[in-house]
Amino acid sequence: MRKWYLFLFISIVVIHCGFSQDIKLPDEKIIGEDLLIKKSSIFIRPAPDFEVSFPEITISVEQLQGKIPSSAEMQQKKPPEEGYFYISAGSYELIQSSFFYHRTTEQNTNYSVLFENSFTGGYRTNGDEQKTGLVFHREKPSSDKFSMDFKSVGLGLPGKDSNPLDLNRDSFSIKNTFSYLKEPVFTPSLSHSFYSIDDTSANFLVINLFFNNLPFTFETELEKQDVFNETSTSSFSQAVLVEKGNLKLGGEAKIIEGYGVRILPEMNYRINDNASFGISSFYKIPNLFEDIMFTNYKELVRYNLAPEEEYKLNISFTRELENTKFDFDIVQTYRDSFYTWVDSDDNGFLEPYQEQCWETSLGMHFKQNFSDNLSIFLKGEKIFKDRKIDFYPEEVFTSGIILSYDSLSFKLWSSYIGERTFSKIRTGSDTIFNAELKMSYGKIEWGISIENLLDREYSIIPGYPAENRKVVSYLKMLF
Repeated sequence: MRKWYLFLFISIVVIHCGFSQDIKLPDEKIIGEDLLIKKSSIFIRPAPDFEVSFPEITISVEQLQGKIPSSAEMQQKKPPEEGYFYISAGSYELIQSSFFYHRTTEQNTNYSVLFENSFTGGYRTNGDEQKTGLVFHREKPSSDKFSMDFKSVGLGLPGKDSNPLDLNRDSFSIKNTFSYLKEPVFTPSLSHSFYSIDDTSANFLVINLFFNNLPFTFETELEKQDVFNETSTSSFSQAVLVEKGNLKLGGEAKIIEGYGVRILPEMNYRINDNASFGISSFYKIPNLFEDIMFTNYKELVRYNLAPEEEYKLNISFTRELENTKFDFDIVQTYRDSFYTWVDSDDNGFLEPYQEQCWETSLGMHFKQNFSDNLSIFLKGEKIFKDRKIDFYPEEVFTSGIILSYDSLSFKLWSSYIGERTFSKIRTGSDTIFNAELKMSYGKIEWGISIENLLDREYSIIPGYPAENRKVVSYLKMLF
């Protein structure tokens, strides 16, 4: 318990010291080419990437950093200051609120802070969720960069509808990252992540040394994972990359304690403005703690997990005209070790299960603007595996239409998930329709969304029914 308070105390002290100077914050994030605007948030969606649901507001520390203007941009205009208050309410006793603020000082030092609190009573008995989060970021050009990301989550664990449970899970995480920026050729970084889930605590510590001596770059990294009273694993890697013209070529040698050495190739070649192909790979200590924090149907019962390992070849084509954009990708992947989710002990919760497979995926993204007021989009992926793999769908598609006039916009879209396998159970495909209406007046924005517009019954996983029709309204005030 004292370890938890120590981590929290250190983070609060750092934030307090950081606010002794002036401060600045980012604009709203526009996600993807389908023009879906997501209100800013620090929470990671509890469902898997393919989940059919009205998209929640998400922003990570990395996205927060990416919103900060470059030094050249800041020299061309006065130091900006902006932010907003956001509040939303909806079905299932949903209440969300957030505060966002960003300021750049006269010395070009950037400060950002984002706070959010969310509560829902849930659509099932014992399905309530309480989330609180705080992201802080400070960057001083040619000096240093610091970020902190704190999340606290309380979940009810309702179990399968055939065997309801009265359990709960309390967790929190703190991530701190510091980079030294005074030397453009050499950038050392230190990052630390701490997770506490019920009675289990874990640390991830990463030391990174980056050398930029163009056309060569070198990167050395040491990582240490500790799950208190359970397991401890270390890794060391050395990477080199050379860039010349349209070609990037290099690789990495990495060793993980107890699992040996891997040589990881990396290559990217841009054929022309419309086509490229590349090779990428990774070999890493798995971190599934954040997945467990935000999902009420998963659990970790074993912490000494084998590394994840993947090798990928991709070919990409893109074509952009005045009113049309088309992207197409072919990806061949050998996943030597990865984790799917299986209820191996039949207790109503999915546990990580190590798998291996070959995978070919075809992905596309199409957007057509018919006028300034009308556009359509289609985005999806078809996946072919050499064997049946639990949990993950065979295809995922999203398509819709966007109508806009002046300060009013309307979006209607459908989300499709293909068939999935869960041990001996094979679920059917699902298509869910959703709608969103937004309007703005000056610095005030109002919106309403309807998820699962036709009130279709479907399941997240077998035994866990998804939400019925859900209505959410929000109000956002800029300043």
